[in-house]
Amino acid sequence: MKTKVADLFTFSAVTAAFLTAAFFALYMPESTAQGVRSGVTCALEVLLPSLFPFMFLSAFAANYGISEAVGRLLSPFTEKILKLPKEAGVTVILSFVGGYPVGAVGISHLLKQQKITPQTAARMLCFCVNPGPAFLITTVGEGMYGSRISGVILFFSQILSGLITAVILGLFSDDFTVISSLNNEGGTRRSFSDSFVLSSRSACSSAVSLCTLVVLFSAFEAMLFDAAGIAPSSQLGFFLRALFEVTDGCAAAAQLRMPLWVFAFIAAWGGLCVHFQIFAVMDIVFSRLLFAVSRVAAGTISALITYLALRYTDIGTMVFSNIEKTHAELSSATRTGSIALLLSSVMLLIFISEPKEEIYVRDCRLVFRAGKHDRKSKDT
Repeated sequence: MKTKVADLFTFSAVTAAFLTAAFFALYMPESTAQGVRSGVTCALEVLLPSLFPFMFLSAFAANYGISEAVGRLLSPFTEKILKLPKEAGVTVILSFVGGYPVGAVGISHLLKQQKITPQTAARMLCFCVNPGPAFLITTVGEGMYGSRISGVILFFSQILSGLITAVILGLFSDDFTVISSLNNEGGTRRSFSDSFVLSSRSACSSAVSLCTLVVLFSAFEAMLFDAAGIAPSSQLGFFLRALFEVTDGCAAAAQLRMPLWVFAFIAAWGGLCVHFQIFAVMDIVFSRLLFAVSRVAAGTISALITYLALRYTDIGTMVFSNIEKTHAELSSATRTGSIALLLSSVMLLIFISEPKEEIYVRDCRLVFRAGKHDRKSKDT
């Protein structure tokens, strides 16, 4: 009975949300269209270039058997410290350098090949969901925060946060003995051509799913803000943008000039859009609440590491000096104003009358001579 009541409540809530979204999509088509355009731009210019290659590499490593070969080299660390099978080493590495869904894609392949159990897959999801270096260093650090070194700090804080979480969960895990008894011959090695085709197909499917969710969340966010009258630059707007989508959340933090540790928390949290991407990739039943709690914990650890790195090292001075420094240059946007200022200065020097001091240039030196203004010095 409790299950039926819960299902009825869920169905009613989803139906109400669906009807509300349909109404606002018809009532405010311009906001919805703008949200879709923003989502498509983000997917094509930010997500796909940085994530698609690593999605392919993750799938190819599992299909061609590279995970097993490299896993033997990483087996001391993977098995003894992380309490994972040696084949999971490549997936852990790619999850730190590939981007959010890459780790989930690798976990899904390991699960299909019977290399890990569903319990181990759920545990790996707690630390194999991380932003990649291209997103953190280039997009967030250099593009939004204005400092490449700040992106490097964010990247290493995410790695340390994931490793700390993995080690802690490994200490309290009891499924490693079950992993050791699995049939490790379940995943046969495929040929190069088959692995290439299957991996590209899997990466394309995951990329399309990712982009679709980004566009949908962007359209939903635009409708919500317009319907509720929420300003995107307000504190509430910042919270909702960070809650829904990581790229938009980091952009909002940059607009409000938030400290770097806030970016670290947002990047580790990932946003509900990333969470739904992980849910779509995984074919097992696991606790969504536990996954969300792990994201909050990873964000807290990453934010603390970032704060300590800026607080007790010289890196913080370097970061903030790059941000606060103002660069003045003659660009195409300021060329007219610069020329006008230069002409005004020349005219001021020509038409100024009765100067109190004379300036002479002799032997490439400036010689200041005080005294009354005379005809000879004026001619000179």
